[in-house]
Amino acid sequence: MLSDTAVERNRRRTGEKLYRISEVFREIECAFNSLDDNVNDAASRERMLDELKEKCCKSCEHAKKCSVTEVYSGFKKLIDNGCMKGKVNLIDLPSEITVNCSNPTDVLVRLNKLLADYRRFMTEAENAKSGRILLADQAHGVAEVMKNCAVELCKTYSEYSGLEDSLKLKLSAHGISCPELYVNGEDMEISAVICGKADVAAAGAIISDALKRRYFLKDKISYDNEKCCYVFGAPPRLDAAFGVAYAIKSGEKVSGDTHSVIKINEHSFLMALSDGMGSGEYARKVSATAISLIEAFYRAEMPEGTVLKTINKLLSFNRDERFTCIDIAAVNLNTGMADFVKIGSPAGVIIRENEMKVLESQSLPLGILDNLKPTVCSEQLKNGDMVVFMSDGITSAFSSATELYEFLQQQKPLNPQNLADKILAGAKSRVKCVSDDMTVLCTRIFEK
Repeated sequence: MLSDTAVERNRRRTGEKLYRISEVFREIECAFNSLDDNVNDAASRERMLDELKEKCCKSCEHAKKCSVTEVYSGFKKLIDNGCMKGKVNLIDLPSEITVNCSNPTDVLVRLNKLLADYRRFMTEAENAKSGRILLADQAHGVAEVMKNCAVELCKTYSEYSGLEDSLKLKLSAHGISCPELYVNGEDMEISAVICGKADVAAAGAIISDALKRRYFLKDKISYDNEKCCYVFGAPPRLDAAFGVAYAIKSGEKVSGDTHSVIKINEHSFLMALSDGMGSGEYARKVSATAISLIEAFYRAEMPEGTVLKTINKLLSFNRDERFTCIDIAAVNLNTGMADFVKIGSPAGVIIRENEMKVLESQSLPLGILDNLKPTVCSEQLKNGDMVVFMSDGITSAFSSATELYEFLQQQKPLNPQNLADKILAGAKSRVKCVSDDMTVLCTRIFEK
């Protein structure tokens, strides 16, 4: 049909445009990476040596005598030492200077001034490098998202043409006039143009029976008084219920822990727990910033590596020390496959019937090192599984990991909120006062 051809052409054109835009961001990434040269530290030290000779030796009456001694090699040693320590004093003077130089104190004073300039230069160079890397990573993420959208738009699902004709005939056989029907994407979303007053429930039942899976009405688009487009989608096989319990550190007004449970798309969700180092408003700000960024990036379906690298860089690219521990689980409700990311966080657990799976982290918190190495794993979740994330305020309340796991095994995790409350109560009963923020986030997976 002409309308189908027009739709397909517009999809392809939009996809091609998105792909070209993704190439622009890829070029931006390459440009920033090509500028990311290492600072020439050796050249900086050579300049310091030349300036030291100029300021200390040019007007010195012993300059000619010193030029034939080892005094300048002593200058190099002193400069190397100063670059490592940041400042030099009398005990750092090498023998080449103490034996041959007539005014070592002047050398120390002038070199310390040069070292102060050197530190400022190196800091600015590192900050500029970090900024370029951050922008390059962001350009990479945007390029990937746009490229994936372009590929999705340019896909043709010709294998569904027979199914589309079959569904139109089935609807027509039940008195539902459907001149146009389109099966879209791997999730097989169905858009059906229906004429006249439609029995939407009957149409959904016919589609569900034909495809052997339950469909529900997602959207309705009115064309005119005679035609409407009804969009039917199949719900995911699994669903999830959530529960959270927390306690604020004694003497504080707010918790430094932040949690999140969001819908990434119709078939997946994200649960995350961020524990900002320390407590109170400062820790709250750090953990909330990390969670907010995670939510935004995952909703945009940016690559996981880009998400974590960007958050790490933003937390470390700061004058203050801002660290946070992160637990992340991205769960596909169609398959039950869950991707876990742990960064400096306490052990999490998956509780299932007669079994408990421990998820441990072997990485440092976000913001400590530029090169982030999170602990990443995937687990197949089943009907009835309970995923539990805990902040270190909870885990440290128990005398050992063994005591914590024995406590969890005694619970009957049917209701996630009830389990979260029990874990919090168990932790609080083991301490005299809440000396650290405590948070428990529980999620139960079940079949619909």
